[in-house]
Amino acid sequence: MCLGSETLYYKEHIYLKVWYEINVEMHFKNGILVSMEQGDEKRMDVDDRDNR
Repeated sequence: MCLGSETLYYKEHIYLKVWYEINVEMHFKNGILVSMEQGDEKRMDVDDRDNR
């Protein structure tokens, strides 16, 4: 359990006619999720997908 504030980052790859890489930031305070926000979103080229 975290005491104080902590930010965790989650990265996923999603296909919506083309591939995207999406980062999500999750903000916790005293071990409780208080907010989530979308970070960077990047369209992936075929070469980028092969190197992840």
